[in-house]
Amino acid sequence: MRFTITILILTVLLFENCNSVTHLNGRYANSYAGVSGQEIRFIQKPNRFDYFFRSEMGLLAYSTGSWERNKNQVILNGFTDSNIKTLNVESTITYNSDNNDKVLIRYTPPSNLVKADVIINDNNIIHVSMDTVFFSASKVKTIQVKSYLSYTGLLSSKPKIDTLYSQKININNDKIGNKNIFLNFSIYQQDFARIILKDTLTVKSNRIIYLGKSKLKK
Repeated sequence: MRFTITILILTVLLFENCNSVTHLNGRYANSYAGVSGQEIRFIQKPNRFDYFFRSEMGLLAYSTGSWERNKNQVILNGFTDSNIKTLNVESTITYNSDNNDKVLIRYTPPSNLVKADVIINDNNIIHVSMDTVFFSASKVKTIQVKSYLSYTGLLSSKPKIDTLYSQKININNDKIGNKNIFLNFSIYQQDFARIILKDTLTVKSNRIIYLGKSKLKK
């Protein structure tokens, strides 16, 4: 009887330990109120994470991406060489009866330090600082968004990335008529602290994880 009870307890504990990874969700950190230290925020559906490393001087490193379970470990797939400087832009193209192609921008800057340019046909640069609409004097064949930091003096923490670019969007001009080109994008201060991240966490419970030797609590 005692042997059966022991097996039952071990089975329950093993199930809870495996199930804890399934319920990995929310904020884990070794910092207080996000002031200094490491922090990971997990989302379950879809399996996404955000990683922050802060000091008293500000944000030192940031990454985001997907995570996957491997028993009591969680593999973090953050920024890579191929996307660390990529700016995500949503684009939609419709047609109008105006005399020129029209570009409609939906964008709110996070601070005065972050700048954004729209590049048309590789050489026409238009600075944007808010939601705006403008007409292009020439047919738009390609369009791209560039973002960068502009500041004088020293920042509290040195940026890891100085410039972000969207993929170049090729515009189909085969159809007769002028176009409405809608661009929607968001840029955050943390985007300039991006780092390449590929790492593995060890899950001790649904409240405690280890990133290397660093203990993070929920």
